[in-house]
Amino acid sequence: MPTSRKDYVDPHHTTEEERDNIEHEVLILSEKLHSVTSQFDQFRAVWFQDAINRAMPRRKLKRPQGADL
Repeated sequence: MPTSRKDYVDPHHTTEEERDNIEHEVLILSEKLHSVTSQFDQFRAVWFQDAINRAMPRRKLKRPQGADL
């Protein structure tokens, strides 16, 4: 157990390969987070536009008389 504890306490004990693996995993997580964020933004834009459309009733345009020339 003392040897294992030392592995966790010593910050310079990780190998370059381990650091590369960790950076790779963080990169994958960042890309997934970006994807989810983009999808959420698209959903929010659609939801917001839908809320605006429901709040503002559509008006029929009245044509002036004699405009059917």
